[in-house]
Amino acid sequence: MADLLSAAVVIAIMILLAMTVAALLHVLNGGVRQTDEYLRGGVSLGSLWRGTVRKQDTGSLVTVREGLRASVNEDGEVEMRGTRTIARDAL
Repeated sequence: MADLLSAAVVIAIMILLAMTVAALLHVLNGGVRQTDEYLRGGVSLGSLWRGTVRKQDTGSLVTVREGLRASVNEDGEVEMRGTRTIARDAL
């Protein structure tokens, strides 16, 4: 019984290790830029451990700042425009 239990523990540890290595390789294959996006996007050691890191081909984890830009046209009317820019701290 003890041999069966120790074999099960070893197999469980190997599966967890394989999942962690697979998730780490998934992140590293994206390159340095994508790895930085993951770090800014809140990917933690726990998500690497569980193997739940999702692929981000769209760059949706890049920090974007949104705001309003006000200007006055020649008629004296105030014009409001929405702005979207990549955050300076993300570069």
